[in-house]
Amino acid sequence: MRRESILFLLLAASCSVPNLDELNSDCDKKPDLTRLFETGPADAMLGGGSGCRVVTTSTALIGFTPGCVQFRAVDAASGKEFIAELTDLRARGVRDLRVAFLPPDSWAPDLTVEVRSFEQRCDGVQIGLFYQGVTALAGQVVPVSMALDGRDADNDGFVARTFGGSDCRDDSSAVFPGAPELCNGQDDNCDGIEDESEFDLGAACTASNGCMGVFQCDPEGLARVCHASPSGQRVYLDADRDGYGAGTGTIMCGTPPTGYVLNNQDCDDTASNVHPGATEWCDGRDNNCDNIRDEGYPNLGSVCLDANSQCGGTYQCSTEQNSTVCVASGSC
Repeated sequence: MRRESILFLLLAASCSVPNLDELNSDCDKKPDLTRLFETGPADAMLGGGSGCRVVTTSTALIGFTPGCVQFRAVDAASGKEFIAELTDLRARGVRDLRVAFLPPDSWAPDLTVEVRSFEQRCDGVQIGLFYQGVTALAGQVVPVSMALDGRDADNDGFVARTFGGSDCRDDSSAVFPGAPELCNGQDDNCDGIEDESEFDLGAACTASNGCMGVFQCDPEGLARVCHASPSGQRVYLDADRDGYGAGTGTIMCGTPPTGYVLNNQDCDDTASNVHPGATEWCDGRDNNCDNIRDEGYPNLGSVCLDANSQCGGTYQCSTEQNSTVCVASGSC
């Protein structure tokens, strides 16, 4: 259960009770808007008043800059309200928020100032709430000081749950609501679902090699993989589709896919006419993979006499590569 925390602490506030003369007095002295805060210029100037009366709110942001701060002021007499949302504080690196509010001139002196802080968005997790009634008379600057303690130790933009936020691990910037969930044994996105359920670990699956296995985490890829023991059969790639494979093969279960066979007897997997049992041609190759080239042509390379030219030569493979012919060498 999330603990609701009111983390805005009132440090100091000043107000006064007006009399009838004060309520009806004209504004004869407007404050210098550039010197409202001793610690620096205002981060925001809100309201539509002329500036003859100002409510200044100083908020110390301890350990965390909200994604959204909502400022609300209400006229106690009429119920009219002014609302503004500040969402660029992180981009500007604001650590001590200074807001000056200029009540509309038509408002009564008595009003309520309310400040809400949110973790990420203005419609998201609320971290703190502060409200205070003040009396702002003409010619006065009414200071209100507060502090916001919303620890974000890992600086990921999410407040620890112990401080009313949504970060389930404030010691790791990779763990926060909406973070990618990894198969690593921890709840990365703070949704309360462990990896066993998130990735259905231990459930039966079929691996890419067709073997049955179970889902496990891959320590390197931090993703779910189907882990299967090599209990299938070794198959070999048959690149030339002649029914004979080559190489060391791979373990697969079930029927081998197209292009794989159960043997690795091919001595040349780039030629479909080279494989065990193939016809041996007179081409200088071992067509039938018996480690002998051009067997069946015993006179290949031996000396011969050309019948036409009566010149000596050697027997060589014919153009058709299915016999030998006497080829004369040189002139005679």
